[in-house]
Amino acid sequence: MTLVLSDGLFTNQTEDSIRRVVNAKWDSLTTLDTVAPIQTLDFCVSFSSVSTLLGNQGQSNYSMANTIVDGYLARHKNAFSLCVPSVSDLGYFARYQGARWSTVKSTMLSPDGGFSLSLGSLSLTQSTELCAYLEDGLLKLYSGVRAQYYIPELPWNQLHKEVGLGSDTVHLTTKEETTTVVREGDESNVFDKVLSLLDLSASDFSPEVPFTSYGMDSLAATRISEVLRPHIKISQMQLLGGMTWDQLEAKMQEAGTVTDGASPPNPADHLVKMVEKYSKNFGDHIPSSQPPTEDIIVITGTTGSIGSSILVNCLKSPNVKRIYALNRSSEDPLEAQKVALERRGLDPSLADTPKLTLLNADLSAGDLGIGELLLEELRTTVTHIIHAGWLINWSFDLSRFDPLIRGTRNLIDLSLSSPLPTPPRIIFISSVAVLSGCECPLLDVGFHLDLTILTQLSKAMKCVSRTSLSRNTL
Repeated sequence: MTLVLSDGLFTNQTEDSIRRVVNAKWDSLTTLDTVAPIQTLDFCVSFSSVSTLLGNQGQSNYSMANTIVDGYLARHKNAFSLCVPSVSDLGYFARYQGARWSTVKSTMLSPDGGFSLSLGSLSLTQSTELCAYLEDGLLKLYSGVRAQYYIPELPWNQLHKEVGLGSDTVHLTTKEETTTVVREGDESNVFDKVLSLLDLSASDFSPEVPFTSYGMDSLAATRISEVLRPHIKISQMQLLGGMTWDQLEAKMQEAGTVTDGASPPNPADHLVKMVEKYSKNFGDHIPSSQPPTEDIIVITGTTGSIGSSILVNCLKSPNVKRIYALNRSSEDPLEAQKVALERRGLDPSLADTPKLTLLNADLSAGDLGIGELLLEELRTTVTHIIHAGWLINWSFDLSRFDPLIRGTRNLIDLSLSSPLPTPPRIIFISSVAVLSGCECPLLDVGFHLDLTILTQLSKAMKCVSRTSLSRNTL
């Protein structure tokens, strides 16, 4: 039953934040198994989590910890894991809510007056219900029913609507009439409710500082999302992605500009227009030089997690003669690269390798922000382009990512303008989330990936860039 949380986007997790959460559960279990071997006990039950079953945004480390324990217990016939929803009247949730719960409770009541606040839209339960689940699981165990994982009855329809269920659980939903629940809300005191949930006074709060800087975890993000629901739909992931009050207020004002009876703009239309904008008027590739004998590579985003690892592997490759690393502007690109490598446990001295050229760049500019002379050097020599630099901000709409998509198109144009017999191959570091529900024949993966997409926004942004790439044979 041990629980330690250190919530945040996966890209913001560190080895320490993962180990701290995982070890809290794993060390407890292995200590128990050493002192009192599980196979000698009458039974052993681990409290897992609904967030592990469905995947809760911002809790990848916690889901990992539960999954490890669940897998370990699955080897024992006298043990099982209990999928536990958030318990409202004891444990972490009860301690966390404290006095602050009463200030926002009225905005989070279900239509029948019961609690329906969710952790990532995962419904709450009471301790008495939890005991009933445990009793039922033990009775099944003693009656010979072999189950590694006990899942209680949950509001599957609500969960499917809010977070999306996978193919392994969607069959549990039932058909129902669509109803609209109107919650009373006073927009004038939304700010006060948000401050209350963050346990802050107005004097300690800056509207331009991200909510996460004030210690907001996935639980607080979910509760803030619920408070905002009468006014605007903001997801937990958007809040955890660095959103500020200024950005939130602007979104609420923007939502209020839609007149009664008017249909809101369709995001799909914007997506189609952007695809059309960046997927036309490609130049022809005209070879005019001899084939290269060595690889010369452009890599973007080498100060990021994936980019750093790619850079190190390319630097160590004897087939690579030169690497141009293009990153966002920094006062000292060399120092920034060394810090990025060291932070990820990689050798920072590799940044001093003579074959590495570090450049401040702006990919959205016609000359990539490096000047015409350097651009011409890249155009005539580069053999491969690895595009790993991509901004992550779940609070941005698609239009805010226009510079990144324009930068991808500029890299395509750079490749097509190469005089080499074969234009530089472009490798775009995309995301598995893009494949969720994608029916277009972009890749022959050989199997279906049943993944819950993090947000449709991420899918749209990546699809625009990837569609531009797929319309050219590089």
